[in-house]
Amino acid sequence: MPSNRAMTPSVPSYNVRPIGSIAALARALGVGEAHLLRVARRADQLYRGPIVVRKRGKKPRDTFAPSASLLDLQNRILDRILKRARYPAYLMGGLPGRNYIQNAQQHAGAKIVFGQDVESFFPSVTRQRIESIFKHIFHFPPDVAALLAKLCSRHGSLVQGAPTSNHLGNLALYREEPAVEQHARINGFVYTRFVDDIHLSSCQKRSREFLTATVWAMRSALERLGHKPKRAKQFIATPRQAMRVHGLNVNSAASLPARRRQSLRNEVFLLERWSATEPWAGEYRSVNITKGEFMFAAAAQVPRLMQQFERGPLCQYTPCRVTSAEEQAEAIAIVHAEFVLVHPFREGNGRCARLLAMLMGLQAGLPALDFGGIRGAKKRGYIAAVHSAMDHNYAPMTEVFREVIARTLRSVARTSSE
Repeated sequence: MPSNRAMTPSVPSYNVRPIGSIAALARALGVGEAHLLRVARRADQLYRGPIVVRKRGKKPRDTFAPSASLLDLQNRILDRILKRARYPAYLMGGLPGRNYIQNAQQHAGAKIVFGQDVESFFPSVTRQRIESIFKHIFHFPPDVAALLAKLCSRHGSLVQGAPTSNHLGNLALYREEPAVEQHARINGFVYTRFVDDIHLSSCQKRSREFLTATVWAMRSALERLGHKPKRAKQFIATPRQAMRVHGLNVNSAASLPARRRQSLRNEVFLLERWSATEPWAGEYRSVNITKGEFMFAAAAQVPRLMQQFERGPLCQYTPCRVTSAEEQAEAIAIVHAEFVLVHPFREGNGRCARLLAMLMGLQAGLPALDFGGIRGAKKRGYIAAVHSAMDHNYAPMTEVFREVIARTLRSVARTSSE
């Protein structure tokens, strides 16, 4: 007989007192009501883009960057409302403590793994669905729900590039998904969803009939909500082959290679040693420094430039919440390049820049980044990318981090298969 847990659907919830009016919403977000309404009226026009993201072998995807005023409100909505909801354990995309590695680990050691993508997931989440999320999960009145939906969408759909989109994407299937996950659980399967990637697995030798019934329930639920399963991206794998979730082998658990763990310890050790022994450690430099013929920012300008860095790219891109590899590479590249150009400390700038990039990667759900491939010609390309960033051309540095991320994922995948 199924356990009590198996018989209980796991649903998203919001156990905070609901916001009862637009005036109360403004107070909760810490902004003026007039400002809130003014930004909401123009929300559809307050995006830069489309920024076309192209991935090898995949259809180009349009992303949009919210303006400063809209981005500020979206971050407040994320921090003060969306993050306070309770998300079932099967939702893994862009949530604190949950990332694609944890998602893959849910399926480690399985006897069978099924994977399914959802076609054009964000664009198919309508503004009406977002409004429904705020009404039925958060229990907000219709006017508050409608205003929030307008602030979190663009031209009637969930927008790729807004900081609120991942959390809303996690909640988008709330009407049907709990029953699907419960159905999977009763039939001996683990169900997880990482934004638009759905995986089912079982550690038991389940028959194809059990899997077929569970997949049918999942696809029927998606179609009732207006989503289209991407048939070309579905797969079934067994232990006779490498079973992969997000490119990670789940025949056994994934972990960082030992050399990467030691490298991280060395980076931190050297910074700690300097802080304990050098009088200049932890202070902005008072001397000008160069690398070859390249001069970094003048020492007298460092405090002002660091203030601009903190208020600008550091504030805009951290915490790093993006989930696509292209957006991760771009965000990390911009922050990394701007920090390196300032070179605020007498020593340890490269180590600080790498650790900051690693922190952003961890925030985005990546493993600790592996910079081991930046040597020889790649090192010269990296230096050229720093120079290009002087003119706010971040494309070369984005390419550097695209390769760093790819190398890191390959390294983790190799380790998990050993």
